[in-house]
Amino acid sequence: MPIARGYIAASVRGVITLVALLIVLQPANTNAFEREGQRVAPSDRDATIEAASLDSAASADEAPSSHQIPGYPLFRNYVPDDYGPDLPSQNWAITQDDRGIIYVGNPAGVLSYDGANWRLIPTDDRTLVRTVFRGTDGRIYVGAYGEVGYLAPDAAGQMQFVSLEGEIPPLLRDFGHTASGVSVSNGVYFQTRNAIYRWDGEEMDVWTTSDGSRFFRVFAVRDTVYVSRESVGLHRIVDERLEPVPGGTAFSGTSVTAILPYGNDDLLIGTVDSKLYLRRNGEIERFPTEIDRFLTANELYTAAALPDGSYAFATLWGGVVITDPAGRTRRILDKRAGLIGDDVRALFVDQQDGLWMAYESGIARAEITLPISMFDDRTGLDGVAMSIVRHDDALHVGTTSGVFRLSRQETDDGSLRPVFQRVSSLRAQAFSLLSHRSGLLAATDRGVFLLADGQARSVAESQTAYGLHASRHTDGLVYVGYIDGVGTMQYQSGQWKSQSSIPGLDRGIFFLEEDARGDLWAASAYGGLWNVSTSDGLQNQPMVTEIASEGQHPQHVFRMAYVPNEGLHIVSRSGVTRPVRDEMGHISLEPDTSIASRLPSSAGRVLSLTAAPDGDLWVTAESDTYWLDREDESETSLRMPFAYMPEFNAYASLAESAGRFWVVGEEGVVSHCPVDVPRKDNAVRTLIRSVSLIRTDSVLFGGTEPLDIEPMSRVGSVGLTGARPGLSDDEQQTGLVSDAKLDLPSLEEVPGGEGASPKMGMLASVKPTRSTQTPAVGDSDLQTQPEQLAPGTSETIKSVVDEETDGGSDRSLTQIPYSDNAVRVEFAAPGYGHEESVEYQYRLDGFDADWSAWTSETKKEYTNLPPGRYQFDVRARNPRVWTASTARFAFEVLPPWYRTIWAYAAYAFLMGGLVFGVVQWRSAQLERRAMALERVIERRTAEVKEQARQLEVYNTELVRSNEVLQETVEEKSKLLGVAAHDLKNPLFGIRALSEVLLERDNVDETARRKLDLIRSSADDTLKLINDLLASAASSAQVQAEMEMIDAAALAEWVTHSFQHQADRKQQRLTAAVPSEPCIVEADKRKLREAMNNLISNAIKYSPHGAPILVRVERQGDEICFCVEDEGPGLGAEDQQRLFAPFQRLTPEPTGDEGSSGLGLYIVKQIAELHDGDVEVDSELGKGSTFKLIIPAASAGPRRSHNGQSVES
Repeated sequence: MPIARGYIAASVRGVITLVALLIVLQPANTNAFEREGQRVAPSDRDATIEAASLDSAASADEAPSSHQIPGYPLFRNYVPDDYGPDLPSQNWAITQDDRGIIYVGNPAGVLSYDGANWRLIPTDDRTLVRTVFRGTDGRIYVGAYGEVGYLAPDAAGQMQFVSLEGEIPPLLRDFGHTASGVSVSNGVYFQTRNAIYRWDGEEMDVWTTSDGSRFFRVFAVRDTVYVSRESVGLHRIVDERLEPVPGGTAFSGTSVTAILPYGNDDLLIGTVDSKLYLRRNGEIERFPTEIDRFLTANELYTAAALPDGSYAFATLWGGVVITDPAGRTRRILDKRAGLIGDDVRALFVDQQDGLWMAYESGIARAEITLPISMFDDRTGLDGVAMSIVRHDDALHVGTTSGVFRLSRQETDDGSLRPVFQRVSSLRAQAFSLLSHRSGLLAATDRGVFLLADGQARSVAESQTAYGLHASRHTDGLVYVGYIDGVGTMQYQSGQWKSQSSIPGLDRGIFFLEEDARGDLWAASAYGGLWNVSTSDGLQNQPMVTEIASEGQHPQHVFRMAYVPNEGLHIVSRSGVTRPVRDEMGHISLEPDTSIASRLPSSAGRVLSLTAAPDGDLWVTAESDTYWLDREDESETSLRMPFAYMPEFNAYASLAESAGRFWVVGEEGVVSHCPVDVPRKDNAVRTLIRSVSLIRTDSVLFGGTEPLDIEPMSRVGSVGLTGARPGLSDDEQQTGLVSDAKLDLPSLEEVPGGEGASPKMGMLASVKPTRSTQTPAVGDSDLQTQPEQLAPGTSETIKSVVDEETDGGSDRSLTQIPYSDNAVRVEFAAPGYGHEESVEYQYRLDGFDADWSAWTSETKKEYTNLPPGRYQFDVRARNPRVWTASTARFAFEVLPPWYRTIWAYAAYAFLMGGLVFGVVQWRSAQLERRAMALERVIERRTAEVKEQARQLEVYNTELVRSNEVLQETVEEKSKLLGVAAHDLKNPLFGIRALSEVLLERDNVDETARRKLDLIRSSADDTLKLINDLLASAASSAQVQAEMEMIDAAALAEWVTHSFQHQADRKQQRLTAAVPSEPCIVEADKRKLREAMNNLISNAIKYSPHGAPILVRVERQGDEICFCVEDEGPGLGAEDQQRLFAPFQRLTPEPTGDEGSSGLGLYIVKQIAELHDGDVEVDSELGKGSTFKLIIPAASAGPRRSHNGQSVES
């Protein structure tokens, strides 16, 4: 899966995969939840705790056992990059509509999320939205800065914000932030600092204060609206009046931040000073809990009641703490747990019972009611978990670094968190654990240890031990699977005694189990399986029978489970088997279909079995892990508790009573603890989110059908409508009235209360003139079908009755012009928590022959649709979790105008009236045109023939001229190339000789001037020759004159000729040639030229004092001439264009030498002339090695070189 912190991978495709060497699926030997012989599910215990908590606070002091320590839930973070990187990260409120779409209050407006895509719905003034909630009428209501309203579809079905500003008296429209909002049966309430607004679908009522106090928040519990007033206390709205809650003045010094239902009739109240209270039987009392210190340290902000009866308290600095009804901590969701932050601004429970959290920097959703939780490095677990057992009522896990015990730890802020603590100082790989009355036994890579009282003591041989099994037939006997066989240990008189190994077993034994006879079964990690007969005792040499050898099944591990009343089950490669003995005592594994028959056909091959003490069986198959819950002796229910899990590589498991199941592996520990809250995944619906025309990008359907809204109940309303007697004209217009003029009953002291509250001014119901900019709920344009394709288009969509609708009911059919016969459909299924696993299947009835394959794509395009009626069907599923209903959208592509019935009638009339005349007129016209065309063809044919003749003459002359020019150029280039090349090499000798004479001391001044003149003239001549060579290389070719030569002697001579040039730069030029001749068939002059160029380049680009090595060696049938230097080296780009003509490379000569850019190009051409090649091995900063490779004379016949040439 991999189960990361909160299914961030969100893939539910895998099942718990058992890995070969380390999988130890062993039966549990633990105590179960039992009461008077009956199993008690943890959820039943929670219900009992909840009931008790309503009557007694003493239960809050009870410490939870390790059975009740939950880990971290699966969750998902939604960061700003998910919902809009250009949008503000801050979020304030969350709600959900009846379709399952999530809405989030954001400074940019309202974010909507359908499980596939995020969308932004801005308010009219694009102000910060702090309040979003669902009304009892199904609408989503929005409170922003200076704006209140609701979301409704426009004419095309696209959700938009509809402002209620026109329903508010003008003088009360500037109200700042809408801090909170609720909905009850008689309307929706928006709370601001100075007023409370109620909208019932027809009229707006307003409550204001007359004593200068401010409203803090409003709450709705059991259809009653509660109001927190700063410095006054807690009130509620009853019969259109604000009245104090009995005892509500207890909150006059603070403000209420949360009110939740508690029990059947009571309330749980939280305040901004992070205190909790209970309202019981009309009395308010302090509710002390174990999270008090946590709330005080982290500042309570809001709270929510959860489906399983627990409560979630959100704080500004410490994340969310979830408690049971008694106030005991269940788990903490904060940044340490992997959530996006600690500053939680809103909580919301969705239709699938997932808990949504709004943060300053994102949004998160946690699976709080799933029976699955995680323990990993967040809980202090170190290493890879490999074994698990319950010992002394505490869960113990063996990892690659030791043994750990699960407990709860209190942090500095008072929060209780799950933590794995190291049992002892033992640091070893704990492959297997076994609970025993003497202590906890651990099979490790250092032997078997007894862990007791925080100490680890070796009790067996110090060799690697893999498996442990306590005999069910011999008290105190423990079998040990070692790296080289099976040994035994006996517990007697309070001491462990290690006994001898069982003869006949010398393989590494990982898994041990006993059958009903008491015989021992042993399995290795490489496919071996043995039976050890213990009928004659272990003192005598027991008989060992090999059932399967490691050579037979090297990739298979036999897994075993003993099930009471069923016997031993062995999982082989072919499935579940049972050992059967024949009359002779021979053992064979026979297929056992009793388990596979209880699994679905899609389960695949069974991989392992784990039995619980209460008879439940956990079966891991190829597709999933199944819980066979034995409800009684004859009934067994099949469940798939891990269907919501991503993939998890499991190494061991532990099955306990009451459906508790633990799995350990690379990612940590996964716990399954049944809960009473049923999953609500059947609430997921498939939604068509948009239908648009591709060519015009116009929206046909925006994804939302209009709601048929009935006005909310106004039971008990005393609000006035229309003109009200006794009010002035200004009061009639503004709606602002005083307490006295309203003639409403004053606030009186409520029996049991603490006195009357100051009078509150109430704004009677008024209906000012509606703004034409904001349609009201009942306006007809929101209740009818769309009448236009989309804003900005002039095409019309007609609504017709689909007579083919099932049941004969009317159905609107969208009609599309033929010119827009390409549509795009977008769809989604709001099933949250594992959105990446959602798959869709669709078809266009009338176009597609069958349903598509399942795909994760959330849109489909259809182009060039022929005229006709269509229905697009789409359905969604999350494999192994839920399947959503099918959504449909029907439309009709109208035929083009020329295919309408009127067009066909016109065609028939015209054809019937004109057929005769047209035929006659057309025939005459065709004859005239044919004659004219023949004349034109004859004239054009003559012109074409003349043009072809002239072109042929021009072409012949051009070919002849080109041949003459080509011959002239070739003769010139040949002469120039040969002359330049023959002159260059002697000049090198003249120049070198003049330099040698100049270095002698006995040369007089006159001779020295003449030698300087000779050298200067030689340099000028060489420059001229280089230019001639460049010209020859680009435009001429020279014949090769092949002869047998010794390449080694030639290389040695050429190297010697450059010795003086190298000495001038203090370079060490050496030649390494073999003593035997290296005969090649080559043009001696050209081969010498190639060697000259390679050595010259090495001298030219190597630094002063650098070594240069010239080597000649035979490589098979080839002779290799190598020049190695320690120059600057060549980069990849230089090497790509190294042998192209006129290339100036990146390295520069180290002695101001010149370069024509032709040397290596000529070497390449000479090599190819000799059927050879040039190779280079170079790296920047590490020098270069050039190799000239040509065939040896004995390498076999070579092609003729007559006519072959090389550019020189």
